[in-house]
Amino acid sequence: MRFAMQSMLDRVESRLLEHLERIGDLGSHPRPEQLRLAAGLLAELRPLDERRRAEVTVFLDFDVAARTSPAFGDLSRRVAEGTRRLVRRVLDRLDASVALGPGIDLHIETERLAALLDGLGLSAVLHPEILSPRACNDVLLTHLGELSTPVEPGSPHRPQHPCAASLRLILLSGPSANGSDHCQDLEIS
Repeated sequence: MRFAMQSMLDRVESRLLEHLERIGDLGSHPRPEQLRLAAGLLAELRPLDERRRAEVTVFLDFDVAARTSPAFGDLSRRVAEGTRRLVRRVLDRLDASVALGPGIDLHIETERLAALLDGLGLSAVLHPEILSPRACNDVLLTHLGELSTPVEPGSPHRPQHPCAASLRLILLSGPSANGSDHCQDLEIS
């Protein structure tokens, strides 16, 4: 089981390194693109397609086994630490490119984002009919957008939910006829 887990970790690491190569210098991209690229990198750890769903499922099963088998504890801890290192590197790169808001506590935000990724992974594996890949991406991008440096009101670069044009209550009404989530919104007056 350890060998299988280590092999999977090696594949995920290789995919992450390839993704980083494609991104290049994060600071050379416009701020909205930086957030999208960062979300795309972190999405490699979420069950957004069959391959990644299988990986996250194995990670979760391995973590459960590690709770009762000391033989797996060290590898489980390395995965958790590796996720946090990746999240911290992403946040550090966003911070260095002035994409994060002032006064952000990077230690706290690393833990918040790691917890968000863990929760999205668990929920998407256990309840894929409730938490779609698109919703996972929207939650991740929205979270990163909330950490970003404020942009002037009315700027086309202001990060926001794709269905939000003003202050609205967003309701996910489930899949539309084409299978994608459908957003309904109600204006709040």
